Amino acid sequence: FGTMFRSYSAANKQWEMVEITTWKPEYHHMTAEKVGDKMIMSEEQKLEGKVVKGRRVFHDIKKDSFQWDYEEWNSESKSWIPVAHMDVKRIK
Repeated sequence: FGTMFRSYSAANKQWEMVEITTWKPEYHHMTAEKVGDKMIMSEEQKLEGKVVKGRRVFHDIKKDSFQWDYEEWNSESKSWIPVAHMDVKRIK
C-alpha cells in the first residue's frame, strides 16, 4: 500500500510515476509507455544491495478484461523472465 504520483511527459511520450510505500520506507520510480497494443510499466529498484529490473505488461486489453504479466530482467541470459500472470475480468 502507498501513494503514487503520475505525470505524463509529452517529450518522452511516456508516463513517469513514483510510488511511496507505507509498509516499508522506500519508493519506486516507474515509467509506462504504449508499445504496439501493449502498455508496459517498467521499474528498477535496489533489493538487498542488488539492482532488480522489472516490468508489468498489460496486453489483450478489451472493454471488460485484460492480461497482466510481471517479468524480471535476467542479466545473464539477457532476457525477460516470467514471474507472475493474471487474467483480469470486470465483475458486473
